[in-house]
Amino acid sequence: MRFTRSGRTIAGDQATPLLILGEDAGVVMPSGCRMGICFGCVAPVRSGQVRDLRTNQVHGEAGELIQTCISTAATDVELEL
Repeated sequence: MRFTRSGRTIAGDQATPLLILGEDAGVVMPSGCRMGICFGCVAPVRSGQVRDLRTNQVHGEAGELIQTCISTAATDVELEL
C-alpha cells in the first residue's frame, strides 16, 4: 500500500480497511462515519485494485474514487493521499 502525496508505504493484508492502514502509516486520512454511509473517506486510486468489504466486489481504475473505510487492497494499491 502506497500513499503517493505523502510518500508513505505500509504493508497490509486483504482484511484491513485502507483507512486504518493509512492512519497506521501516519497519513492524514479523510473520514467521517467509518461505515460507508457518509462518503467522507473517499480517495482517488492511482493504481491497483480494491475489494469492497460489504460486497466482495473487486474494482479500481486510475482516478476512480473509492471509500477507504469499506475497501481493502486486492492487489498492490496506490492512493493519491
